[in-house]
This record gives sequence, C-alpha cells and structure tokens, in this order.
Amino acid sequence: MIRLLLFIWLLHANLSACATCAVMTPMTEVTITLQGKKESIHNIHYRWEFSEVYSTELRFQFDDNNNGKIDPDELKEMESIKIDYLKPRNMLSTITYRDIGSNKEHPLNSRFRNFHLEYKDRQFIFSYDGNTLYEPQPESILSFVFQDSEGFFDFRVIELKKENIDFELRENTYLFTAAVLFENPSALSETPTKPSEE
Repeated sequence: MIRLLLFIWLLHANLSACATCAVMTPMTEVTITLQGKKESIHNIHYRWEFSEVYSTELRFQFDDNNNGKIDPDELKEMESIKIDYLKPRNMLSTITYRDIGSNKEHPLNSRFRNFHLEYKDRQFIFSYDGNTLYEPQPESILSFVFQDSEGFFDFRVIELKKENIDFELRENTYLFTAAVLFENPSALSETPTKPSEE
C-alpha cells in the first residue's frame, strides 16, 4: 500500500512539473501550410491548437500571481518549456518525400524557428516555421507524421494548405499523419499576353 501511494505521489509530481506533461494528454489540432514561390517550397508553417480543456489546465498551472489570466512573462515561460522539449525531438515530426517511380523515401530537413505561443479565445495556439528548400516534381509525395513517443501530445492533422506555389495539391489527412501529392503546376501561373492593337 505504501509503495502504491508513493508511486501515485511521484506520478502526480512529475505530471505537474511542466507545461508539456499536464494531467491529461492534450488533443493538438495541426494545420500545415506549404509556402514558397512558383514550383518550390521555401517554408512550411505549422499551427497547433490545443484543446480548451488542456488550455484551461495549463493556464491554471502557470498563473503564478493568481490573477486569473496569463501574463506575458508567464506565457514566455510556457513557450520556453515547450521549445526545450520539442526542438531536440524535431518538433515531434517526421517529414519525408518520395519522387514518382521511386519506392524510397527521403527525409526533408527543416530549420525550425519563429516560435510563438499565444492564448486566444480560451485556447493556447503554438506556431512555428520550418525553413526548407524542396522542389517537388509532378506526382511527388510529401508526407508528415506527428508522434510523441512519450505520450504527452495527441495529434490530429486537420488541414493542409498552400501559399504562392503553382502546384495543384491532392492532400490526405488521417489522424496524426498527412500526405500531399503534387500534380502538374497550375496553368494559372502562365499569364496570357494581350494581343497588340494595330
């Protein structure tokens, strides 16, 4: 009995120790935006929205002065704790690409930066950029897997978007994964010439 109580106490102490490991596993909805120019991708923007239940628990834990809200210094502390956990673990993501006619997947390396944590509409939102350079070929496939082996996050990829790239995308999101097939560049990128008037 004493061992059981000691185990429960230690478990509670560990779970309460940091922003990443609250009492429950936070549902984390992920939106991925591919950004670039014409037929190349220069950046991938990620937006994580934490569940309202987890956000409430997190706000309660870090409200050090008990004023019922998250002050800038408290928010900065939370952001720092999350980055310290996530960045060495590649933001809990595996990103790979596969070209047409090939069964081999290649890792897509990214430089993660521009981290930002905010509290909005009773939810914490964490966003960041993955600077990269990727020039997909028609029928290439880009895949994302978000997974936390330590069980502190429960991911759901809810949307995959594009900005300023000419490829048409055929995307598929399923639970903690996403895949996008790059189809031929859009004909909209070709500006028709105006006939000359004689």
